[in-house]
Amino acid sequence: MIALNGGAGAQSCTLCHGSRLQGGIAPPLAGRSPTMLVRQLAAFASGARNDAGAAPMRVVAAKLKQREIIDVAAYAATLRP
Repeated sequence: MIALNGGAGAQSCTLCHGSRLQGGIAPPLAGRSPTMLVRQLAAFASGARNDAGAAPMRVVAAKLKQREIIDVAAYAATLRP
């Protein structure tokens, strides 16, 4: 799973968002709405999110397929915040 192990040229989410996606050097994802997470990842991938802090995520999200974005969002939503 990309969230834990990376893949498709994308790094693991855990590198920045913490081992259980509860936050690290980047905001927590655990327990967040899967719809919100999909929208944010799509915005990073399309370039709609282009603030200074978005740069690392734009690179990662651009490498994800739509199915992978949905899978990551669904997984993160199941985790305890």
